[in-house]
Amino acid sequence: MINFEIKNLNSVLKSLQKISITVQNEFRNKEYITTKKIFDDSQKLVPVDTGKLKKSGKVSYNKNGASTVEYKNDYAVFVHEDLNANHKKGTQAKFLEIPFIKHTKKLKKDLGI
Repeated sequence: MINFEIKNLNSVLKSLQKISITVQNEFRNKEYITTKKIFDDSQKLVPVDTGKLKKSGKVSYNKNGASTVEYKNDYAVFVHEDLNANHKKGTQAKFLEIPFIKHTKKLKKDLGI
């Protein structure tokens, strides 16, 4: 299984409690959009052999507002980390990490952090 989590969202939200609820909602919306973009881009890059790995990908949100993109498959980590494997054109190893780095940089810029 591979997953990532945007941590410390609760501490950020506590700091924002002194600011209007609109700002908090905007932050959550940006975080939701970013997580969805990470997932969508990872789906484009994930190598496909049988399709099981790609189908195992999902986005989830917990009650604290943290979002997760995960691939729940026994061999997901091996496919993700094997830089020497030959994949079909347009797919690759690091199929989750690359979109994560790309979109979290933009999120930080948008939020001014």
